[in-house]
Amino acid sequence: MRLFEYLRSKLNDDLELSALFRLVLVFVLIWLLMTTSGFLMDIFRKVWSVLQPFAIGFFIAFAIRPLIRKAEEKGISPKISIPLLYAAVLVFFVWILSTIVPTMIARASGFLDSIVEGLGWIRDLFRQIAGDNAGFLPAVSDQLMSWLSGMNINIGDILGSTMNVFIRVIFTIIISLFMAFEWNGVTAAILRIARRFGRRTYAAVLAVSDEIGDYIRSLLVLMLIRFFEYSIVYLVCGHPDWLILAVLTSISLLIPYLGPTVVNTAGILSALTTPKAHVVLLIILILILSNTDEYVISPLVHSRNTHITPLWALFSIFAGSTLFGVTGIIIAIPVYLAIHTILHMDQEAEE
Repeated sequence: MRLFEYLRSKLNDDLELSALFRLVLVFVLIWLLMTTSGFLMDIFRKVWSVLQPFAIGFFIAFAIRPLIRKAEEKGISPKISIPLLYAAVLVFFVWILSTIVPTMIARASGFLDSIVEGLGWIRDLFRQIAGDNAGFLPAVSDQLMSWLSGMNINIGDILGSTMNVFIRVIFTIIISLFMAFEWNGVTAAILRIARRFGRRTYAAVLAVSDEIGDYIRSLLVLMLIRFFEYSIVYLVCGHPDWLILAVLTSISLLIPYLGPTVVNTAGILSALTTPKAHVVLLIILILILSNTDEYVISPLVHSRNTHITPLWALFSIFAGSTLFGVTGIIIAIPVYLAIHTILHMDQEAEE
């Protein structure tokens, strides 16, 4: 009884009306967010779809800025270097659409079929070894095979989507071109706004710019290296879908840890229909390349330590994909690096 009386007296003394009001207000805000989340997310996605070309265009201009500065150091005016760089980007993109994309579309169905056959081979092998004690693995394989077999690859839909992407990319490149010409004005405006919030904000913007810039430029170099590495590997192993796997391996770097693992697994599964000596060679080469890329090539390419733990990488990618879809996956790691840099600076300031 004394304990109950003590607790009641403490509540009467400490729990003021203003505190109760704030607590009720928090619960009301949570309730409003929960009830209007669908409507708000729909508006948010529409706004983001409008801003998306401008955001991507800014990142493109940001990524090629060091090349423009190097050209200026060699006496080449930005009026010459910027159009040349963007013309090269446009030619590269058109080349991909005219050569690599048609090949990938033509081989997409065969690639999926080879993965299904590989899963079936593993399922049958496991049933022969384990017998009645095979457990859940055969059932999981059957589900994956059913899902992959049910994927309907409509060439017309793919071509239509490709044209939509092409038009959007052209629009994004044009926006980025204008941003590149007006880069000094854009950055000056951003830094002016940062200065109004104080010196720490100004320093944080500069630090985030350096961190994300290093990540983007290093990522592009690593993607190019991975494309050539795995093109050679899959060609040597006689894989019929070497081009698809090389492109997917390169793109998978946008999703650290998870992306390369999934693509390597798909490459091995689809190779099970080839001679077993080729499969063994492929597994050995993938193991060697994975460790070489992780511990040798990546540290050499990155000019600073931008190591991201797997847990935070996966959380960032999941959050980005939930909020912004495919674009969210692409920007997830840069956003994480920006937040991590700001928090690290605050921690250093407190110490």
